[in-house]
Amino acid sequence: MINSKPPAVSAADVALPGVQWASTLQKRLLLFNIPRQKHSIVSKMNPLKELLYNHTAFNLLGPEYINYLSDCARQETFKSDTFIFKTGEPADEFYLIDSGKVTLQVYSPPKGPLNILTLNRHDLLGWSWLYPPYTWHFEARAVTESVTYTFDAVQIREKCQEDFQFGYLLSNCFGKVM
Repeated sequence: MINSKPPAVSAADVALPGVQWASTLQKRLLLFNIPRQKHSIVSKMNPLKELLYNHTAFNLLGPEYINYLSDCARQETFKSDTFIFKTGEPADEFYLIDSGKVTLQVYSPPKGPLNILTLNRHDLLGWSWLYPPYTWHFEARAVTESVTYTFDAVQIREKCQEDFQFGYLLSNCFGKVM
């Protein structure tokens, strides 16, 4: 006789205790390192939602949070050799590079700007928006003409304060790429 009653605790619950997920499927996929498959819902999404849904940094977020993030974004184009942000400016946005090349720099008085990191397509740019005092500690400059999805970090921070699960999951998403 097969017991149709689901077990009280799954292997995923034991391996990842205390983590609340939108579904146990996400937990099992992460536990067994199985990438999320494209579902029929993904094919009906706009390009940004599909990018967020399939981006490795956002794999902890369910469709509700992906929709929220995409509603907080706009597409922006930066010409070659223009600054996206500078040291000391308010960190009220973060960026997902859709095309182009962006370099992260720090200014050194004797040497001038020093390149720390070069970012390309689908890389995330900026995490100073997550932590007070919410100011940029580096400079970001478009090396080539670059198209980004620019996210309203102020609105997203407010959502994190209202929905602690969203804040926890989002900070873990950014923690993976920092």
